[in-house]
Amino acid sequence: MTFNPSSTTIISMNVSFQSKKALVVDNSSIITKIIKNFPTQSGFEKSNIFVAHDRNQALMMFKLEKFDLITSGIHLKGSTGIDLLKEIREKNNATQKRIPFLIISSEKQETYQEKMDEHQATDYLRKPFNQDQFEQAVLSILNLTGQPEPATTGSSEPPPTQNSQWEESPVEIPSSIIEAFTTSTIEAMEQYMAEATPDSSISPVELKGYFSA
Repeated sequence: MTFNPSSTTIISMNVSFQSKKALVVDNSSIITKIIKNFPTQSGFEKSNIFVAHDRNQALMMFKLEKFDLITSGIHLKGSTGIDLLKEIREKNNATQKRIPFLIISSEKQETYQEKMDEHQATDYLRKPFNQDQFEQAVLSILNLTGQPEPATTGSSEPPPTQNSQWEESPVEIPSSIIEAFTTSTIEAMEQYMAEATPDSSISPVELKGYFSA
């Protein structure tokens, strides 16, 4: 993923992407921020782009949302993008099995080609890549035949720095997942309450008996 500060910045927005939902998976929060910026610049609504850092997060979101595209790095926390691809292809209904799955990696495609073919990866995008390469790959795998709308030519000034371009949000989780997690956490806490008896207190108020947390 490269930017050339000396060249004119071209930003294309494709209306075909506006209603699409994407799941971006990578073990690095920095990489997910960068990858997320590519579909945003292509025309995806920012609120329709979800982020996960491992297989479990990705599968949980996959069960709660209907995605039109998944992008995944090879190396995830405790797993791999190939493992995630395999599970999605094997353990879901016919519609979910066909969801476009784009693997993004700096490694050579040939290293994983056999496994990609076995589990029907849709495409492979090797880093570094630019906005146009990403958009053309997504247009192809989503079977959208229209060309990007006329690009808006910006100034020749250097692009915004990372700090100003992406919000600080390592993991972005939809409210439905937060609600489900909160409910299960409260239920777990109710079953496993911690009990302790203080030996002494430095507070003016004497603590007597048991207390729970």
